[in-house]
Amino acid sequence: MAWKDAYMRRAKEIIGDRTPAEMAYDAEVLRGLDCGQDIRQAIANANEKHPGEALAVDGTNEADVAAHYEYLLEHEKIAMMIAASGSKKAGSLHRDTYVKAMSDTDLAILLRIEPGGIDKAALIADCEKFDKIGKADCDSTLKRLKKDGLVFGEMRGGKTYYALTAKGKAACKRIREKS
Repeated sequence: MAWKDAYMRRAKEIIGDRTPAEMAYDAEVLRGLDCGQDIRQAIANANEKHPGEALAVDGTNEADVAAHYEYLLEHEKIAMMIAASGSKKAGSLHRDTYVKAMSDTDLAILLRIEPGGIDKAALIADCEKFDKIGKADCDSTLKRLKKDGLVFGEMRGGKTYYALTAKGKAACKRIREKS
């Protein structure tokens, strides 16, 4: 258990203190990398969504920027494993960072799923009507939330239903406590 806390302390030293806007920007870059984009594409998408945090990447700094985000990507995986292993101190640092870094779309969809599960078609219709989130964005967000272990999907009578995992329920609780 001591190595987990030591790892999280060292990672915090390396990453440093970040504002919520910086965490959201970093999360957007990591999403792009997770989806197979190269560092330039991921940065360009993050710059478009978060212009106040925009990075300029060129031949002089591309390798350094790529190394930074490769580290963050690996750190996310390690922090999730530590959180899953039951280390309350280490896990809480990561979980709070994760919740702060979620996009408005992630939050809207996650909070719509909470009441015990929802048919995917109904979820998409609600998101389009109330949150102005299109089908493609809803699909990609569901895929990401599922990959992050916050929701799961299952087939019932030819329809796909999404519900929260225990991790997703805990995230919803933290989101509501902070708002």
